[in-house]
Amino acid sequence: IAQAVIAGDDRSGLAALVVPTDGHDEQAAAIAVRRVNLRLKVTERIRKYAAVQPFTIENGLMTPTQKIRRRLVLRAHASTLERLHA
Repeated sequence: IAQAVIAGDDRSGLAALVVPTDGHDEQAAAIAVRRVNLRLKVTERIRKYAAVQPFTIENGLMTPTQKIRRRLVLRAHASTLERLHA
């Protein structure tokens, strides 16, 4: 996974927006999420996730210093997160 944002404020579980590493597909992302979940407490585990396009400076989802603009990512992918939390 190249990039990820976890969401779950005021929700019953956590969801993740993940960007697979170049050359890898969504199945590789699923394996990575499962591996991470094995090391986490039940309440910390990612219940659902969605593969999304990379967060970039060009699409406004990263700062010029390569920091993810979490609030903007959550806003841009609000419908995906609603589906994951449903």
